[in-house]
Amino acid sequence: MALPSISPAAALLLRPEPLTPAAFAHFGTVVASPLCSGITAYPPDIPLPVYPDHQPRPVPANQSTALKSSPISPLTNNYPTSHGSPSQAEPSAGLMSIFSSFPRQNIYTSSDESASTRRQNLKLKLGILERHPYTTQTFCPFNYSAPHPGPSEFYYSIEDKTYMLILVAPTLPKPSSHPPNPPDLTHIRAFLAPLNDPNTPTMAVTYAPGTWHAPMIVLGSRRVDFLVTQFANGVADDDCQEVLIGSGPDESTLTDDVRERRTKEGFQCEEIEVDVSFLLEGYKAENEATTTGKSTSVVAEQRTFEEAWKAKL
Repeated sequence: MALPSISPAAALLLRPEPLTPAAFAHFGTVVASPLCSGITAYPPDIPLPVYPDHQPRPVPANQSTALKSSPISPLTNNYPTSHGSPSQAEPSAGLMSIFSSFPRQNIYTSSDESASTRRQNLKLKLGILERHPYTTQTFCPFNYSAPHPGPSEFYYSIEDKTYMLILVAPTLPKPSSHPPNPPDLTHIRAFLAPLNDPNTPTMAVTYAPGTWHAPMIVLGSRRVDFLVTQFANGVADDDCQEVLIGSGPDESTLTDDVRERRTKEGFQCEEIEVDVSFLLEGYKAENEATTTGKSTSVVAEQRTFEEAWKAKL
């Protein structure tokens, strides 16, 4: 069965913002350490959490050899239980999986002709969104591979840094028949978090039930393994709903009936792109040699992002 498609009213270019509990609260929960990095031994006085408005205060645990913060993120199971539900009351159960996410390579360039100094922009196209209508879903990074050794068409982040890029959108308040309960693309947002940076804390994310989100996006040169927890009942449309954005990941994958319907409806394939130019050091442009040196403008934007991110802590 072909996936439903939607398109924004106009092409959108998203610029990621730092991932913080406050900024992400409308879409779910950011899971982060409640302790600052300077606490290396059991403290005589238990401190307030790093994010006091979003984290419980730690309490002693394990004979005062640890501090426990609970609950740190919700585990929600809203699967229907009545036999009159669309899922026919298939029983749900907790599910723990590992998603090994590889760095995205479908990054492309376009020229910014309006800039006083011509430069190349790196962009990532958003092709699909998904949601889990009845369950939370938590992505917790816990392992990183060695850096990819090459070849040159792989993209490398500055100083071998790895990031997770999170794209989220709320559901439109009024149900729609095509597709049902679509994402509200006017309020889509992009968040970015460093993963293997010793100077910044690693974070996990919990998507709230019904939050539309892109499949996990890793940027950099390392594979990232995520421990993923959620509930599921084995009914495809209960566990995960998907919708193509614009032309989707690849226009060639569309079936003839979807193409015909789009033509009849006057479907406009406006796209959603994410500006990732400040993250990456080099790129391979069509018919051009790979850039090997660090771009001054890219490095400057990278530092600007890091300063903004740390200012949120």
